[in-house]
Amino acid sequence: QERIVTGPTVVVPDYTETAPDGKQKAVYIDTLTAVKLENRTTGQQRLHETVGVFVPQPYERILEIMHKILVLPHQATVLRDIAGVQTLVTGSAGATAFFLPPFTTQMEFNWSAYTSPVLEDPVPKVLVKMIDLRAQKMFFQNEVRTSDNVRLKLEGTIFWQVQ
Repeated sequence: QERIVTGPTVVVPDYTETAPDGKQKAVYIDTLTAVKLENRTTGQQRLHETVGVFVPQPYERILEIMHKILVLPHQATVLRDIAGVQTLVTGSAGATAFFLPPFTTQMEFNWSAYTSPVLEDPVPKVLVKMIDLRAQKMFFQNEVRTSDNVRLKLEGTIFWQVQ
């Protein structure tokens, strides 16, 4: 039997009771914050978004305190659910804000960053969660030899955009 005691009160545990996680605090939920919960008897997960002070029910465990994901009009992000289905969320119709549903993750991409005109080896990588849909620029530099053994150095800038 599990029990939850709220408020300022004196608690005397029964000799059979244990508190493996110790004393825990309530969570304040606002419009930008939610709580992901797991029911320990069924294993079901749910998202609690009701504004106010939240205290879990018996047999519920707080998995994480979640913050809304904001997708601006020039951004996009990719979500993957438990079945592996990928969903593209864009802000093309205006800014979008949402909480990740249970068993859903926001995908991360490891992209090469050609932001400097100086060529670096190895090329630096950046972790991308939000894809920028605006025009980007990338520098390039290449050195080749012509058929008559003349050294030719090419430098330039490539402008690109994710559509």
